[in-house]
Amino acid sequence: MNITDRIENRELQKLVRTPEEAAALIKPGMTIGTSGFTSAGYPKAVPLALAERIKKENLKSIYGPAPR
Repeated sequence: MNITDRIENRELQKLVRTPEEAAALIKPGMTIGTSGFTSAGYPKAVPLALAERIKKENLKSIYGPAPR
């Protein structure tokens, strides 16, 4: 099953991106805020793709720790 199969609105289907494409929307110099890494239901692919960009570019990331 493709992720777009779960989205009924055709216009919204056009907005679906890969994690790398989504991370590429973040421009150098921007500050990004995310929550901590949690287990179930958290979209981990985009933060990981963004972390790869942070290593290479002038990006800042602010995140909260995972709940204990």
